[in-house]
Amino acid sequence: MSPYSRYDMQDTEFVYVKNYIDDLNDLLARPLLGDLIPIFKYIPTAAMKKLKRTASGLQKLFETTINDHLKNFDSDDLRDLTDYFINSEQEMKRTGQWDSALKLNKIQQRQILLDMFIAGTDLARSMVTWMMLFLAANPHVQKKALEEIDEKIGRENK
Repeated sequence: MSPYSRYDMQDTEFVYVKNYIDDLNDLLARPLLGDLIPIFKYIPTAAMKKLKRTASGLQKLFETTINDHLKNFDSDDLRDLTDYFINSEQEMKRTGQWDSALKLNKIQQRQILLDMFIAGTDLARSMVTWMMLFLAANPHVQKKALEEIDEKIGRENK
């Protein structure tokens, strides 16, 4: 599974990744006990165990993605950020800049990819949530939005 591909909403791999992202968002949306009382950072609470399990699952997904990209890499067809990381490394090695260059290690690359992926999924979710809350709290805006949708798209175009 690649986090850069399009999937059907019922695809089992998509649901697997979506569940990890949902769990991670839910865990990070509320404070952990260790955030409030520092000593609890060292006590394995259920939330902390779940956070570590979820983060580990996502890390494995991205490690698999990076390894798949390494196997299928084509410098003439850079598909996504992972390919650009690989291409940059190969280019630095080829031109002799590898030893003097500031490099990202595999953990840093994986973390950047994970941050980009989560930011993309969480931003959309957050935006829709706030939009629905705003519309629910402002019926006059809700009415105006519905009128514009009816005008531009129409009710028959579902």
